[in-house]
Amino acid sequence: MTAEEAHFLEKKSIIVAGAGIADYSLGMEQDGGVQILENLSLLHRVIEKATPGTDSMPFKIWDKNWSELIAVPAKPYGDLPMARLRIPRASLRNIMIEEAENLRISILWESQCLGVKLLDDGRLSITVSSPKKSEHLIDCDLLIAADGAHSKIRASLRPDDELLYAGATQIGGLAVFPQGIPNPLADSWGIMASGYGNSCFVSPFEDKTVIWAFSKAEEMPAQATGGDGRALLDEALSTAFVIPARDKKPFNHENVLPGVVFIGDSNHAVSPFAGNGANMALADGWDLAGFLSTSDSIGNAVAAYDKVSVPRAQKTLNSSHWRISIANLKGIAFAIFRCIIQAGGLLKWIAGR
Repeated sequence: MTAEEAHFLEKKSIIVAGAGIADYSLGMEQDGGVQILENLSLLHRVIEKATPGTDSMPFKIWDKNWSELIAVPAKPYGDLPMARLRIPRASLRNIMIEEAENLRISILWESQCLGVKLLDDGRLSITVSSPKKSEHLIDCDLLIAADGAHSKIRASLRPDDELLYAGATQIGGLAVFPQGIPNPLADSWGIMASGYGNSCFVSPFEDKTVIWAFSKAEEMPAQATGGDGRALLDEALSTAFVIPARDKKPFNHENVLPGVVFIGDSNHAVSPFAGNGANMALADGWDLAGFLSTSDSIGNAVAAYDKVSVPRAQKTLNSSHWRISIANLKGIAFAIFRCIIQAGGLLKWIAGR
């Protein structure tokens, strides 16, 4: 493309479906979210809203007695001011929305994209639903589907591409410590592996609050049994969640309607065990924008995007399944795993690392 040529997206309309970042909090890693936020000149704003102290907290694995089995330190990459941070998702969402509004991007609130069709002229016709207006059509040239794990656009175009149960269920919530967060959670985060087939993820959240998630490997997701005793749990359930771990494999866009691009969870939903969903969503958006700006067509941009996004998502999917199996080891298998990671820690200590 020469300097005199107009960009292929000039005077074209682009719709991004989805703007929600749900759940309690998310972690940003140096090789994903943190780097991209720095590239967007938003890192300083995110740091202001991040949970204090989480930028230097090591990730740890403890046994059932909270004895440390392994610690992975947080080391900043390059010129970045931190290796990782944790921030309430609502806070990050607000920052991103404010930035979009500053760029005069039009946001249509409380609306859903229900379906999409290819028009004869190559443009797309989007079926939109909103409380203030019955279903109506909006035409565009590029639709970026970012409407989450339960994407209505994916359901419309890829009805058989559904979430699959990943083999574990998490039950969790928030724990408040009025006198302050106790050790070892005051200065670290990670997983307590019991060795009996279950585990608990814990991390400081805000001030005197810890987010926790108990997990147990099961062949099928647990079902609520009801009964009179459930009334006693109402107060606890008001700050708790039950999440059967579900995810799906990433896909490329070879057989997707031209002009439609799926990013983030709408393409490659991951379970809480991945711990990398928001990082991947940011990376997807950044990479796609880069390829769109430097390519000569939507097709070439999407093909280049697929080459980096699909392998990245598959790697995260594989690692999340590994975490599920490791966190819920029991018996001899857990004993062997414990010996292996302790031996690894000893070798690092001997090597001075």
